[in-house]
Amino acid sequence: LALPYLGASALLGLVGELVGGQVGALCLLLAVAIRLGTFPFHGWVVGAFSRAPFALVVALVAPMAALGPLGRVALDLEGPLGMFVAVSLGAAALWTAAWAIVQRTLSRAVGFVMVSVQSTTLLGMLDPDPVGHLGGLLMWGVTGISLLGLGLVTAALLSRRGELQTDTYSGLAGKAPILASLFLLFGLAAVGAPGTAAFASTDLVLHGSMAHHPATLVLFISAVSVQGYAVLHLFFRVFFGPEVAWSFSDALPRERLALMGLATLLVVVGLAPQILVDGWRMAGQVILTGAGAH
Repeated sequence: LALPYLGASALLGLVGELVGGQVGALCLLLAVAIRLGTFPFHGWVVGAFSRAPFALVVALVAPMAALGPLGRVALDLEGPLGMFVAVSLGAAALWTAAWAIVQRTLSRAVGFVMVSVQSTTLLGMLDPDPVGHLGGLLMWGVTGISLLGLGLVTAALLSRRGELQTDTYSGLAGKAPILASLFLLFGLAAVGAPGTAAFASTDLVLHGSMAHHPATLVLFISAVSVQGYAVLHLFFRVFFGPEVAWSFSDALPRERLALMGLATLLVVVGLAPQILVDGWRMAGQVILTGAGAH
């Protein structure tokens, strides 16, 4: 399922590195979009979440390692091509977030949430403004941790009872309160809720070049808002409702150790975001030096 997409991504990435210039940057951007599963290339990511071992797919998708080559690529939002790319990414993020709400299975819904969050992260990474680009870099780091946590909690849920339906209420909160709390925390952290590490990075992105382009700004804010609604929708469907009669175990000690560590990191940095901002501000300025507007 993933081979045609990953093959095309690798080929475009190679062409982008060899050609260089504006054409090379566009090839590189397209390669990264395919690798991340940005709409309309989302089929392999969502399909993999449905068919492959869930934890394996989370390890492949959540870190967003493909964003690395774009550290020195910036979009000229004043030009028609850059504006088209930015609007397309914003619309893709909004569209896939909306699709997460109407999915009938948890695995596919979480897949759509991840694809949508990755689209907004990619948009932040491409901001030519130093403030916005710094926000994109921070978003990349902290959102990757949030998506990893969300994916691991979902994998733990699916390993106990198989696929969970999201068109009805499963009522798992009473039997698995720790998993329920962690699912909500990681989900809201992935979409930049206040008090989490991604909130500061989202704020920085909104104060970059995007602040001067209403169309992109509206799409970005709308996408993040729908992402938040999708996370809450999934949380209520999976954990609320009449308590299930069948047995369901909460987080095991080894699961708590890993998940609590990620959660603590996100909350601590969320309460003191200056820790990351101070450390990454100079890095963001150095990365943009010589990047130019492509």
